[in-house]
Amino acid sequence: RHLPPLGLSNAWGYNPVTFMALDPRLAPGGLKELRDTVAALRKAGIGTILDLVFNHTGESDRLGPTLSLRGLDALAYYRHQPDGRLVNDTGTGNTIACDHPVVREMVLDTLRHFVRFAGVDGFR
Repeated sequence: RHLPPLGLSNAWGYNPVTFMALDPRLAPGGLKELRDTVAALRKAGIGTILDLVFNHTGESDRLGPTLSLRGLDALAYYRHQPDGRLVNDTGTGNTIACDHPVVREMVLDTLRHFVRFAGVDGFR
């Protein structure tokens, strides 16, 4: 009841296409808006923890659109069944292969990005 008068609605934002891009429904001003918000919260003595999703993407299953990682290297970025189908541990149609070195590096790069360029204090 508090959000509609502000012109806001529920936005989950849990289907990332790329991990360093902010959902424009949540941060229409992009990284600058996040950085300014984090700075204002810090000035008020409040730390900022980001909730990031690293277990799946918005690309869905094999029938979904190719938007990002699938087009780069689907075998490296996603877990697959022995028959080649995508593993679906997340209920979204795909599961990220966090055991692959390129994926681990992408996750670490993303965490460093938000600390360096937005000043966040931690992650969930």
